[in-house]
Amino acid sequence: MIRQETIDTILERTDIVALIGEHVHLRKCGTRYVGCCPFHNENTPSFYISPQTGRFKCFGCGEGGDAIHFIEKVENKTFIEAVKTLAQRANVEIEQEQESAEAKQKRLHKEALWIANKQVADFYRKQFLESKEAQAYAYRRWGKDYCTLKEIGYAPADGHALQLLPVKADFLKELGLLNRGGYDFYQNRIVIQIHDRFGHVIGFTARCMDEQQPKYLNSSDSLIFHKSTVLFGIEDAWKTAAKQDKMFLVEGAPDCMRLQSIGIYNTVTTLGSAWNETHFSTIKRIARCVSFRMLTHPRTENRMAMAYKSSWRQEHWLWKMVYPSASRKSRTRTTTKSRIRTRSSKTPISSTPPRRRTSFFGWLTNCFRRRTPRRSSD
Repeated sequence: MIRQETIDTILERTDIVALIGEHVHLRKCGTRYVGCCPFHNENTPSFYISPQTGRFKCFGCGEGGDAIHFIEKVENKTFIEAVKTLAQRANVEIEQEQESAEAKQKRLHKEALWIANKQVADFYRKQFLESKEAQAYAYRRWGKDYCTLKEIGYAPADGHALQLLPVKADFLKELGLLNRGGYDFYQNRIVIQIHDRFGHVIGFTARCMDEQQPKYLNSSDSLIFHKSTVLFGIEDAWKTAAKQDKMFLVEGAPDCMRLQSIGIYNTVTTLGSAWNETHFSTIKRIARCVSFRMLTHPRTENRMAMAYKSSWRQEHWLWKMVYPSASRKSRTRTTTKSRIRTRSSKTPISSTPPRRRTSFFGWLTNCFRRRTPRRSSD
């Protein structure tokens, strides 16, 4: 069995645009590259590559994934063979470890749950494309291009929709997609996929279209999904964050989706849980500088800062806390107070937000004016 750290290194060192460019004629289209799909015949290019996320997606046949999956498909290789091919290309030495019977059984069960989640995601996507009401609601919030890219779905109001799928009910119950009575957990909601760093569908978060409460519902914990450790948006954020050595942290999934939809890919958030050491340990492996952009209570900020501090115990680290402000005067004051500083892990953390706040959209406008935080010369 190949170590996960080795696979991470291979993907980080692989230029997916150069790799796919050896098989497909590509042209640049905004921040992405486009060409004709190598997996089916087409005249109009619908095969997109995002160098920021290290992934490809064909909107004609639906094929998509990372560099390893591309080699698997285009060269008809197994996963292990594809990893070895890319490792040789990236000059990475592969270290294998012996897999026990128990570990193998657990791995196969995880893969089965990934497949079940993927089938459910495809079903919700199909329902979304057939619902004009769901499309109008989602396009108004995030835009058509982003909804297409993220494969936004829709859970119909019928509480027995998932029974039509060729997926074992035991898997659906284990994933929290069916309740004890056999009814669908998500009903009449816009469904957003939650991925891990490698693009596997590990869960869902769904927004109501009416007056249901709560507004957002997340998947329940399972073998492949733990809400207290998941970073929403990590599948798109990690490669850009590694290049820029910077990660933006926001308050919730809607804010994260807004920023990623306008090209700020290195943005992540938690899913209704407090920031903890696990979150920051994951971020630490990707980027050294983080920028908090929050609308939270100071007490929450202090807890988050303490978790951040403990995950960087023996090192110097960079941090920034940004608050939206109503006036130009207070905005300048906030920027001065929260500029990036290098601190020792023993330095106490404190931050006092200005009293006046603006809406999310006002803050989003201000983000562009200070999109790249300035490093202190200290």
